[in-house]
Amino acid sequence: LDLIGKRFGTRVLDIHAGGVDLIFPHHEDEIAQSCAHTGEDLFARVWMHGEFLNIRGAKMSKRYGNVTTPRDLRQDGVDPGAIRLAMFQVHYRQKLNLTDDAFVKAREASQRLGEFDARLRKTDRRTGGPSSGWEAWAGQLERAFGEALDDDLNAPQAVAALFEAVREGN
Repeated sequence: LDLIGKRFGTRVLDIHAGGVDLIFPHHEDEIAQSCAHTGEDLFARVWMHGEFLNIRGAKMSKRYGNVTTPRDLRQDGVDPGAIRLAMFQVHYRQKLNLTDDAFVKAREASQRLGEFDARLRKTDRRTGGPSSGWEAWAGQLERAFGEALDDDLNAPQAVAALFEAVREGN
């Protein structure tokens, strides 16, 4: 915390994240220790407690021996775009169950996004840039996406806005 304060000029974190299992007593202890050390009334302005990650229906845990990392998934041939999309399609306060089927569906959806992006880029090169209609479309997407993320980091709603925009763009 001292390093953060020296670098950013504050000793209060903007966002502190952790799992739901750390709310009590770990985070209360962390608050007490940090505030006593810094003399600040706050340790963090926003607390984000994510739900558990399940692997094929079981909580990911060293105890269960089912721990996986993004590097493990890439080595297993899972597309990085699919990993990100699978993660963003579930709100951080909801349990995420990673399954082979979820990655297959996320890969297909990620490919649709990539294909749409490629078509947009090709159209821009042919026409010399986006038309005013496309600029309005992009502005609407940006607003909907931002509003979703401003609503308790509602990534699933943001992803839905993205796919709605792709549907309209097609």
